[in-house]
Amino acid sequence: GLNSPLIISANITTKVGTWTVDFDSEEADMPWGKVSWSSLEPDGTSVTVQVRSSNDQSSWSAWETATNGNSLSSTPNGRYLQIETKLQITAGDVSPVLLDLTVEVGNLPPMADAGTDQTVEQTSWDGAEINLDGSASTDDGFIEPLTYSWNWDGSLADGMNPTVLLPLGDTEITLTVYDGQFSDDDTVVITVEDTTPPEVMCVESVNPHGNTIPGEDRDNNSKDKNNVNPDGFYEIIAEDICDAAPDIYIGTADDPYMFGPFMSG
Repeated sequence: GLNSPLIISANITTKVGTWTVDFDSEEADMPWGKVSWSSLEPDGTSVTVQVRSSNDQSSWSAWETATNGNSLSSTPNGRYLQIETKLQITAGDVSPVLLDLTVEVGNLPPMADAGTDQTVEQTSWDGAEINLDGSASTDDGFIEPLTYSWNWDGSLADGMNPTVLLPLGDTEITLTVYDGQFSDDDTVVITVEDTTPPEVMCVESVNPHGNTIPGEDRDNNSKDKNNVNPDGFYEIIAEDICDAAPDIYIGTADDPYMFGPFMSG
């Protein structure tokens, strides 16, 4: 809210006008930045500004005399800033004029948000590509635009939404945002899991002993032409998108024991 009393006092040699206003930032512990004003100050006149802060408009800090256009140096953070402007005539009859006065808040620290934890399916032997998302991070826009740095297990990525390759398992990633003065961190855990079973195929194969090609006509025997795999040899092949060489175990439905592991092929 605003509170703007104008107090005027005068004697034979000095005329003084004081204007006081309470500025409400609507946020506790607001850092205060610059106080700037424009004024007309003929010879024999002056305009001075002093400020103090409070979170409750009851307990106030000490007064600080402001320098036009410069950052405040000793005024602590607070929701309210009380500004007292003194217009004074020390000689003559012409009054100074306050044209405008501007208060700037200081730079608030940013808040990092690395997004929600994710569980994704492995898509290659190396892991899975993940889109990281720091777009929910916030900043007041002062100083510089936010920069985004992600780091995990010795790896780095930059930008608000980088795409990174993560291995099988849990990876904790730290996002650091920086506004040119302050920084903040947040972490996200990405879980890459493999729930897709390998594909197992039984395919016709060459006889490793007789070097017979399936379907080959041996000795012009017409029966061989009609026999897709005359020697009855087959090869078991296992393919998995996440494992270059999956192990193969062989057993029967009636036998609890499995034989293996065997290499694919």
